[in-house]
Amino acid sequence: MLLGTVGSEITNLSVKQDLANYNLANISEAIGSQNLARQSDWEGSSLSVLETSTLLRME
Repeated sequence: MLLGTVGSEITNLSVKQDLANYNLANISEAIGSQNLARQSDWEGSSLSVLETSTLLRME
């Protein structure tokens, strides 16, 4: 009986750890996507400033 309980606990802990790892992977992926979007926005803004500055110099 005791060995069965220990085995069951180990299985439960393993499942919980798998779920925690899965959740962390999802969080990491979401943060990575957000960072990529921010970088893209920043690069787009920088390009707009550069284009505006170039146009102002041409006038």
